[in-house]
Amino acid sequence: MAEPKRRERAEAPDWAGRRSVIAAILLLLNPPVPSFLRATLPKAAIKAAEAVGFRKDGPFVIVFMKSGCHSCFSLAQGLKEATEAGWLARDAITCFLADGSENSKVEAVMRSTTPFLAESTSADIFSTCEITATPAMLAVDSDTWQVFGHSVGGDAAWAVSRLQMGRTRQVLPTVAPDSRNAMDPQASI
Repeated sequence: MAEPKRRERAEAPDWAGRRSVIAAILLLLNPPVPSFLRATLPKAAIKAAEAVGFRKDGPFVIVFMKSGCHSCFSLAQGLKEATEAGWLARDAITCFLADGSENSKVEAVMRSTTPFLAESTSADIFSTCEITATPAMLAVDSDTWQVFGHSVGGDAAWAVSRLQMGRTRQVLPTVAPDSRNAMDPQASI
């Protein structure tokens, strides 16, 4: 009968390495809120939005997307459906696509969704707006450039409800409530 193999002494777990991995996962799942939430959008971001175009007569959302991002494609489809249904005005969306998004599915959907679309020529707009994960959205007041909402991985219902709140000048919470049923076809934004 063969002797059972002796177990080698197990190495001690690499707790520091595990903590780093856990911290990275938590950062991806719950990225930090931009430092300018409930404050004015950074000047470089204002200039970028002015160059691309934005809604001048009410609140609008700035959307940040990447071409290989499945959640970005889902958000793009949701925003398109919301504009087609009349829940969201086409000019209420300004979209920045990350480099390499030209001729992608995300770009094609967003091009038919909003007239205000630009492929970022550098990561500057993403870093200026402190975007660490996509898709991300910022709700902005066009009169004051105040950022009154932030969402990572949000959906079209978040954009619709946040813009409605901006139009009525309601006090806005910093964390978006669950908004799956927030689309109201009577409240065109």
